[in-house]
Amino acid sequence: MDRPLKRLADAAAIGVGMVVLALGLLGQERVAASAAAAEPSKPAPSSVSVGGVTLRSVSVNFPDSDRMFEGPGADVVNANCLSCHSAGMVLTQPRLTRAVWQGEVEKMRNTYKAPVDEKDVPAIVDYLAGLAN
Repeated sequence: MDRPLKRLADAAAIGVGMVVLALGLLGQERVAASAAAAEPSKPAPSSVSVGGVTLRSVSVNFPDSDRMFEGPGADVVNANCLSCHSAGMVLTQPRLTRAVWQGEVEKMRNTYKAPVDEKDVPAIVDYLAGLAN
């Protein structure tokens, strides 16, 4: 078999495998749902395995999301940071130095492409570094 045709065949096999896996997971979900309906006192399974892949349920508690940043300089932080982060999440971080906050803000801008204007960076870093006081 020539190389382009082999690549196409491999891609098709992967695609079919993904569809089969998804259908298997849906089937497992339906079986679990009907079993849960038949026995309402039993908790839903915490994991499911199909075709060598295991998915596990996890529980995550996030800090309050209805808080706002407060105090001098909070407006620029609320305007730039709340679109992705809750104030509760940021305010529960360990106290960090100005240099570390500078790096975090730059990471948000450069790595995650956060729409933070470069002129706002010093005010954001000042506010976050001031949290340590």
